[in-house]
Amino acid sequence: MKKVIGKIILFIIFAWLVVVLVDFFLVTSNKDPLFCINKDTKKYDDGKVDICTGLGYVVYNYQRESLETVEFGPIYFTEEKQPEE
Repeated sequence: MKKVIGKIILFIIFAWLVVVLVDFFLVTSNKDPLFCINKDTKKYDDGKVDICTGLGYVVYNYQRESLETVEFGPIYFTEEKQPEE
């Protein structure tokens, strides 16, 4: 029974790693991530920020006059950037 549970846990970890890596490589290739749990868009006076929340990670796609970039990082350690005044 321990071997079966160990294999299931190992499979879940492997599947999560594949999901994270697929989205990471898509984002670094300037494409949209596939595995978003939640998609949100924040609108500002100078543009918008698209936010994709995945399984333990977040992707910020800044489309603003003052900031145009894509950021991929851990969900709890990556915060939305604000343009410098």
